[in-house]
This record gives sequence, structure tokens and C-alpha cells, in this order.
Amino acid sequence: MIWGMVMPNGLVFAKLLDKNFNSRKYIELLQHYAVPCMNLNYKDYFFVQDNSPVHSAKVVKEFQHKSALHVLEWPSKSPDINIMENVWKMLFDIVYSDNQPSNIAILKQ
Repeated sequence: MIWGMVMPNGLVFAKLLDKNFNSRKYIELLQHYAVPCMNLNYKDYFFVQDNSPVHSAKVVKEFQHKSALHVLEWPSKSPDINIMENVWKMLFDIVYSDNQPSNIAILKQ
């Protein structure tokens, strides 16, 4: 599984994750990557995420509130307006342009 973030300036951050991704691990990603990165680069911003169960869990919402993270309300099942879907498509095209990776080490390359 890959978690990704696109910043307003166009920079993309991606991180490979264990397949057992849950709300606690999502909070760790927010704490260690997303929030510090956004706070470092922007004074005011809105954080956009889809409505996956991991993103909409009560514990995640509590963390976001406690962290004063401004989360933009997002309509369910709306991949057509989610810029990350375009990023996933570009990554997919790059990864599978030659041969399908046979293991994680090759995928990371």
C-alpha cells in the first residue's frame, strides 16, 4: 500500500506502508509527515482526504481537531475531483511502463 500527499506547490510525497493500515497508523503519518510538512511550508491551508474508513474514524477526527488541522469536507465517492487520483495514475504508468515489479525492493527502486 502507498500513502501519498500532494502539496499546493505541486510537490508529491509518497510512502510505502504495511498492508495492515489502520486509523492509528494514519494518525502517525499525519503527525510525522503531513502536518509538519504543511506547517513548515504554509501558514493557512486546508487538508483534503477522501472518506475512507481510516480517514473518517473517530480517533482520526479527534486528532485533527486537537491539532487544529483544517479538513475540507469531501463528498463521498468523488474520485473525479480528487487530484490524488491523477497522481496514482501517473505513478501506475511509471511503475508498469516496463515490467511489473516482482517484489517490494524492485517497487521501491
